[in-house]
Amino acid sequence: MATFTVRGKNIEITPSLREYVEKRVGKVTKYFDSVGDIKVLLTVSKGRHIVEVTVPIPGGILLRGEESTMDMYTSIDLVVEKLERQISEKYQKYIDRYDLIGGLVLESEERAEKITNAANEKAEKLISDATQQTESMTQNAKKAAEQIVTETIATRDTLRDEAKKEAEKCLEAVQAEVDMKLAEGKRKYIAVQDEMNEIVELINQAQIRFMASYKEVHKIVSAMPETMQELEDEDRKNDGGKTAAAAAQRNRKTDDPEYGDDLDEEEEDFSEEELKQRVNR
Repeated sequence: MATFTVRGKNIEITPSLREYVEKRVGKVTKYFDSVGDIKVLLTVSKGRHIVEVTVPIPGGILLRGEESTMDMYTSIDLVVEKLERQISEKYQKYIDRYDLIGGLVLESEERAEKITNAANEKAEKLISDATQQTESMTQNAKKAAEQIVTETIATRDTLRDEAKKEAEKCLEAVQAEVDMKLAEGKRKYIAVQDEMNEIVELINQAQIRFMASYKEVHKIVSAMPETMQELEDEDRKNDGGKTAAAAAQRNRKTDDPEYGDDLDEEEEDFSEEELKQRVNR
C-alpha cells in the first residue's frame, strides 16, 4: 500500500480533501508493484488551485505532474490524467521492462523458494537421519559404557577378592612366623630359667657351705680367749708344760743317745705343732 505526504500552502488540508487526493492519485500505483512515498503539494495562489504530485517508481524514476485550475478537485483530476498519460507514453517501456524483470525476479524467487524448500526438506531429512543416527550411537555408546562399567566392577571385585586372599595369606604367614618366634623365645626363656634355677641352687649350696664354715669359724672364735690376760696365762701354761717336758727329754738324752735323737724329732714336731697353733690363733 502506497504512502502519501500531503501538504497545503495557503489552504487547509481537510480530511475529505486528503481522502480525495489519496483516492485519485493512488490510481497510478496500479501500474507498479510498488512505489515510494507519494508527495502531494496543494497550493492556492491568486485564485488558482495548483496541484503538484511526485511519485517514485521502480528503477529510480520520479514521475511528476502539475495542474492549475480555478477548482482544487478539478486540478487533482487533471494531474492524475497527466500522470497516466506519462506512464502510457514515456514510461511504458520501462514498465514493461520492469514487468519482465519482475517476472524474472518472481520466477527466480519461485525457483529459489523451490530450491530453498528442497534444501530445507533435504536438511530436515539429514537432520532427522543424523538425529536417529545420533540416538542410535548414543544408545550404543550407553550400552557400551554400561558394559564397561559392569566389567570394571567385576574386575574390581575380582581384584579385591584376590587382594583379600593374598592379604590373608600374608597374615597367616606372619602369624605363623610370630608363633614360631614366640615358641622359640619361650624355649629360650625356659632354658634361661632352668639355668637361673641351677645358678640359684648353686648359690644356695654355696650359702649352706658358707654358713657351715661360718659356724665352724664361729665355734673356733668362741673357743679363743677373750682377753690378752687369758692369752698370756694360756701361753705361760703351755710354756711351763713344754719346759718340764724338755728337761725330761734332756735327762733322757743324756742317759740314752738314741732317745735323744727321738726327742729332738718330737721337739721339732712339737715346735711345728706349736707354730700351727699360734698361726691358728
